[in-house]
Amino acid sequence: MNSSLIKNLRAAYPILNRYTYLNVANHGLLSQAVINERIHILHQLRDEGSKFTNLSSNLIDACRKRLSQFLDSHIDYTAFVPNFSQAFIHVLHTLDKESKFLLIEDDYPSLNDAVRQRGFITQYVTIDNEIEQKILEAFREEAPDFFCFSMVQYISGIQLNNEFIKQLKLEFPDTVFIADLTQYVGCEEFRFRESGIDIIIASCYKWLHAGDGIGFISIQPDSYSKVSSHLNQLINTRQDNRSLMIQQFEPGHVDLLAISSLNLALKEVEKIGIQNIDLRHKTLSKNVFQEFKQRKLLDPSVMHRESHSGIFNINGDEHLYQKLLDSNIITSLRGPGIRVSFCYLNTLEELHHLLHVLVK
Repeated sequence: MNSSLIKNLRAAYPILNRYTYLNVANHGLLSQAVINERIHILHQLRDEGSKFTNLSSNLIDACRKRLSQFLDSHIDYTAFVPNFSQAFIHVLHTLDKESKFLLIEDDYPSLNDAVRQRGFITQYVTIDNEIEQKILEAFREEAPDFFCFSMVQYISGIQLNNEFIKQLKLEFPDTVFIADLTQYVGCEEFRFRESGIDIIIASCYKWLHAGDGIGFISIQPDSYSKVSSHLNQLINTRQDNRSLMIQQFEPGHVDLLAISSLNLALKEVEKIGIQNIDLRHKTLSKNVFQEFKQRKLLDPSVMHRESHSGIFNINGDEHLYQKLLDSNIITSLRGPGIRVSFCYLNTLEELHHLLHVLVK
């Protein structure tokens, strides 16, 4: 992407005129177009009422088609949910209480806590620069029934290697892989059918910039039977042309404001091209990584990785966090330091501004 295109894209997000926003890992951006779309839907509801909502299936179907194409998922096994946490808990409720889980230590609390609180047999691997090797060793020692993980770790930004996940699934086909894509989806091109993952779940308010209240779950058709035995008992008997999987995760009405926002966000990705976003994101992340590594701002577990996501945790405390905020740089206090996150809308100028404030 050239600088003029980035400038035009950034113009759609008013907050970028006021701040150096390095906090997409906390909350994504809201474009004026998404706000206008939500207002338009509210006006439709105000002026047309049920005449409008009776036709809402057209919007829902269009968004589901767009989402499944974006994910490379099966449309009848792709459902809308309010957020990652609710969908993941819904899946856990269907599983045998004697199931064995492998988790990553200090992974997203809504993932790890949900498993732990339900009393499943649980083993953990620690996060470091050889995390893939540790996962492989844990599998070979005793393959779990379920491997649940975030594709990108929310504190450190360590991203699991996609090829490793594929090969691990080939070696252990009976283990069900459940991935949280919240800190990943929208950053790079992803093909669910080829991923080796059985179930993907994500909230869409971060890197897709789709606003609050919307997420998705998608299940590989061949994996559906492994988590559907109890779910099928929840289906009501009224006539419904939707698939059983969609009925299970969309049992009532859906939020049309949220659906329309996601639909618009996906249209924006289509217009830009996910391949272009992918390249821009990786190029920018590589530049950030090199600058931080040179200044020894990163944990050793990150510095020795071959590649990294757009999330970085740099050395710092609340005093530095406030100093950055006073310079209109928005970040988050997370884990041992300050988390900064760069998306494709950020620029090298913003990186240099951050580095300048850090050494002042």
